[in-house]
Amino acid sequence: MAETFAIAWRRIADLPPADAALPWLLAVARRVAANHHRGNRRWLGLLGRLQDAPRPTPAPVPESPATEALACLRPDDQELLRLLAWDGLSQAEAGAVLGISANAVAIRLHRARRRFAEVLAEIEADDVKGPVAVRTSSLMKGRVPGRKRWERTP
Repeated sequence: MAETFAIAWRRIADLPPADAALPWLLAVARRVAANHHRGNRRWLGLLGRLQDAPRPTPAPVPESPATEALACLRPDDQELLRLLAWDGLSQAEAGAVLGISANAVAIRLHRARRRFAEVLAEIEADDVKGPVAVRTSSLMKGRVPGRKRWERTP
């Protein structure tokens, strides 16, 4: 109904005299409804084709110390580092995405890189030491030996 009246408003100069306006509006409404049904049929056909299409399997991402360190950071730090390192944005562009100034991005980036380096150094140190023997008593307390409280446990 709204689309019909929008068309009538756009084509007000083409509107017939008052006695023929109703049939003209009904013809416009009929065409709008037909377009809507055709669009729905195309949409459903596309959905059917997409459901039948083979789905690509994502390539396994090798777990590296850097991705593990990134996963241990706060979500804000992760987003900032990804915008700059992975998406290749400048600090001004990242600031526009995050809604902050380029100066604030520089400050947050400095802090995020420092935290990332600390976590990465600790993960790499743990890898050199080898696996840590876990005692049952530490599991009962919810802590894993060799891990800091802020780190994620797998």
